[in-house]
Amino acid sequence: MRIFIGLGEVAGYYRQLSKGFRELGHQVVFIDLSGNHFQYQDGETSTWLERLFRFVPDNIKIVHTENKLKRSFLSALQRVSKLFLLLYTVLLCDVVIFGFGSSLYRYYEMPLLKKFQKKLVYVFHGTDSRPHYLSGYANIQNAHLPIDEFLSLIRNQKRMIEWVDRYADVIINHPPQAYFHTRKFAQFLRIGIPFEIETSANQISSMKTDLDQAIRILHAPSYPQAKGTDEIRRVIQNLKSKGHRIDFIEIIRMPHSEVLRELTECDFVIDELYSDTPMATFVAEAATFGKPAVVGGYYSKYIRNDLSDEFIPPSLFCSPDELEQSVERLIVDQVFRLELGSRAREYVAREWNPKKVAERFLRLIENRIPQDWWYDPYQNSYLHGVGFPEEKIRASLRNTLERGGRGALQLSDKPQLERKLVDFAYQSAPDLKNPQEFSTGA
Repeated sequence: MRIFIGLGEVAGYYRQLSKGFRELGHQVVFIDLSGNHFQYQDGETSTWLERLFRFVPDNIKIVHTENKLKRSFLSALQRVSKLFLLLYTVLLCDVVIFGFGSSLYRYYEMPLLKKFQKKLVYVFHGTDSRPHYLSGYANIQNAHLPIDEFLSLIRNQKRMIEWVDRYADVIINHPPQAYFHTRKFAQFLRIGIPFEIETSANQISSMKTDLDQAIRILHAPSYPQAKGTDEIRRVIQNLKSKGHRIDFIEIIRMPHSEVLRELTECDFVIDELYSDTPMATFVAEAATFGKPAVVGGYYSKYIRNDLSDEFIPPSLFCSPDELEQSVERLIVDQVFRLELGSRAREYVAREWNPKKVAERFLRLIENRIPQDWWYDPYQNSYLHGVGFPEEKIRASLRNTLERGGRGALQLSDKPQLERKLVDFAYQSAPDLKNPQEFSTGA
């Protein structure tokens, strides 16, 4: 098959997926127009088509403050190139895979792709589908927006997902972030994150043999506030005060090559405090070096409602209030630390190698999958969101409800979940407002 993948990148996910499809003998064109802050593709070759389409947006950024004539010319060239890319996918491709909010024409090309019988796969990665009122990332990014504009973003998010639900042949998402869907989707962790064990990771380095040496712990947050970095620092200081020798390394928004270098040197990693997945990209990458991870998140108490143990990737996934004891366990129990790192590496190599993940994509495309790959969004009961401690999630919910009523949650098709969120918002603050006062209208 000829497969088009675009138009962005999420920590190397789509470049690795492209490799997997090529290993299976398929033709792939991967176009990344998102910019590459973390330089995940350094040193890799690109097709001439990729270089062509990346040239235009890169140059528009370069001339942003230069002469208007050149900028206008390049903007027109960008529009022409997008039209050419649409024609390319319609006329020459069999499968189109979009991810993380990607679209050529604000999703309006999807009916055309369906008309020409293209298999359309849409992959969601988190903030793109998670309701903004349950997202610490969205609250931080939109902190200065008036509340009416914030509610408008939520409505637009809901409309976008309804549009994707209508036209995509296959949707891939993760249950705790998939509130707005109206149809079943394939579970993200069941499909996997494509990761290739690099040659540099084949020899696992820096495993402590001298127990008197300081334990080297790596934390690499892209958004420290949403990752709970301040609380993680406090935990590290508490453990140091108890006498543990710790070399705590932080890398914040550094190139990918720097993260890889530190992964070869550390003993284990702390991902974040408020995650809804036991193994996101950074944890999977640590696993390729045989390094285990501590991951905090409220979803750790719910994940087995959605996935069986065999599909839960190995990490020390704990509730936020268990972070300190979990970190301490990896410090003092060398046998457990090495065993968990080994299991994580074996899992990624066996289940998440690019070829295996691409094979699962093909099974989705060809409708050859068991029923337990699917998830019904109407069974969702997770309330805690991501990127925030519980009290801030409740405050975000109350702010949304008090300005927009229940309708602002955009969950009228899921009345039980809507009611649970309203109750959750006021569970610790019952005197602020009676939840029953809220209108069910938007």
